[in-house]
Amino acid sequence: MDEFQQAMIEIRKYLAGEIRVKAEGDGNAELEAILSEVNVVDLDGDKILPGAFDEAIADKAEPSVLYMHRRGDIVGNWRELRMDGTKLKGNATLYTGEGGFELARQALYLARNGRLSGVSIGFRVRQFMVVRDDEDRPYGWDIAKLDLIEASLVDKPANESAQVTEIKQRQQEADSSARLLKAVRAL
Repeated sequence: MDEFQQAMIEIRKYLAGEIRVKAEGDGNAELEAILSEVNVVDLDGDKILPGAFDEAIADKAEPSVLYMHRRGDIVGNWRELRMDGTKLKGNATLYTGEGGFELARQALYLARNGRLSGVSIGFRVRQFMVVRDDEDRPYGWDIAKLDLIEASLVDKPANESAQVTEIKQRQQEADSSARLLKAVRAL
């Protein structure tokens, strides 16, 4: 069998759906965000103190991205947690690509349109002090140590500086004409 015949067999397999040519990436979305800020009193009256995130950063924690703190609604995972001055920043992958979740695609759509652009952390408090300062802060906790469990995409974060700062979409599968052109070029 010559090269032309072999290429025609490959093109037929492609057209029958037996061969799939993928472009770079998996179609998942990438986010960068501020997850929290230390020394800021949030809308619940709580303040996370410097050093509270040190263990999560040192352990290279990869907490789940949840949709609005709903435990069963995992839409991605965080990674590369780091402190940038007073801000806890991280990168996340949203599972929007092939094999991903419809809810992740909805969350991405809402984030792109500014409706779900806040981030809210879910954590277990390990060390705190109850604070009742004055009428500006009649209640609250100063949190010195915590276990970071998750960070959700939300519409209104308790820490107002916790926001998605960048969204990127990885290229998924090339369209069928581009895939066919690639197969033909292989002739």
